[in-house]
Amino acid sequence: MTFRGAGINEARSVALNRNRAIVGEVFGSGITGTDVVVRGYNASSGNIAWEDNFPNTSQVFVDAAGADAFAAIHLKSPGN
Repeated sequence: MTFRGAGINEARSVALNRNRAIVGEVFGSGITGTDVVVRGYNASSGNIAWEDNFPNTSQVFVDAAGADAFAAIHLKSPGN
């Protein structure tokens, strides 16, 4: 897994299902403070299958069931 950002680079939540690793990552952003990325990796090759970005967020929890991946994300209110 590759991490990006400034100051904070943390994989906060990981779920494994079938041949996928679903990872919720929080990283530092010079613009919004912290952002969240949720990625689906091919567990065999390590290649990224998909990625969703959520700016100005601070927490993430991921899970997976069947062919679906789920993410709960904390959106920061203005000024926080």
